[in-house]
Amino acid sequence: MFALNALLFDVPWLLGHRTDLIEKFDGIMMPLLFLGHLLARHYIYWIVDQESIFEYRLWKRKIIPLSNILRVSGSQYWNGRPTHLRIDYCRPDAPSTHGKLGANPADVYGFLNALRWSAPFAAIDV
Repeated sequence: MFALNALLFDVPWLLGHRTDLIEKFDGIMMPLLFLGHLLARHYIYWIVDQESIFEYRLWKRKIIPLSNILRVSGSQYWNGRPTHLRIDYCRPDAPSTHGKLGANPADVYGFLNALRWSAPFAAIDV
């Protein structure tokens, strides 16, 4: 969708056709949003240590203590294997008491084994 919009709004402007200011703005922003979307999908990773799960998305970092994890379940499957995991956890310091984290690591079973070893009290439904 982003690529189509970027193509539709950039081509007339780059060819020298008269365009409005909003079309120029959209012609600049759509390729930037498309690039950001691509980068965000490829630069996401998770680290499980003995105390927490760390989720890194570009420059953002989320830390979830393993003691707060309630449940880990598979939400998408391919050939009987989970490809996407849903991690439900409690947030005692936030207005809403529950949160969820989506994870799709390259090695799903290695990630699940690390969670089983580090958080044996969490319900893992995969």
